[in-house]
Amino acid sequence: MNLCFDALDKRVILGEADLPAIRGAVERDHAHLLEEVGAFAGLLRGVGVEAGTPVGVELAEPYAELLVLLATARIGGTLVELRGERLAEHRPHAVVTDRLLDLGGHAPGAVVLRGPEVVDPVRDLPWELAMRAGRSDPAGSVAVEAASIAWITDGPVAVGEALGADDRYAAWLRDFAAGRPVEV
Repeated sequence: MNLCFDALDKRVILGEADLPAIRGAVERDHAHLLEEVGAFAGLLRGVGVEAGTPVGVELAEPYAELLVLLATARIGGTLVELRGERLAEHRPHAVVTDRLLDLGGHAPGAVVLRGPEVVDPVRDLPWELAMRAGRSDPAGSVAVEAASIAWITDGPVAVGEALGADDRYAAWLRDFAAGRPVEV
């Protein structure tokens, strides 16, 4: 089972590669979105994210957040929405953000920055460089157990229960499952 495969790969396999996947501030067809998700998943895999590894996200742009959600799901990681004490509680291996965060002593393996300047040249990666790096070795989808945690927003959501959750991530996945473009 893989949420990203179900959302994107199946659409491409069914001949819907050129149909809109994303509408709104950003427009993408299924093929283009799959390419970007595979690239970002390749980057995450390259910095050590694997099944069950937490990936922290704090992004204002819905499209970027959706891309990180799908890329994390593609390789079986757990997306952690960074609010409150979640950074300290879940200690994500990778963090993706559009602002400088107080890491509070936590040392993630990588921080992908969408906008702010690099602070730590060993740990931090600008978004565009991260995407270029991921394109050199895009990740395929990996099978995960239904009981694996897909994401943590108000609480943990298991992969097998993801479409029934009551949050924006589940709403996005339900749109993909129904063949509707996601509005961002």
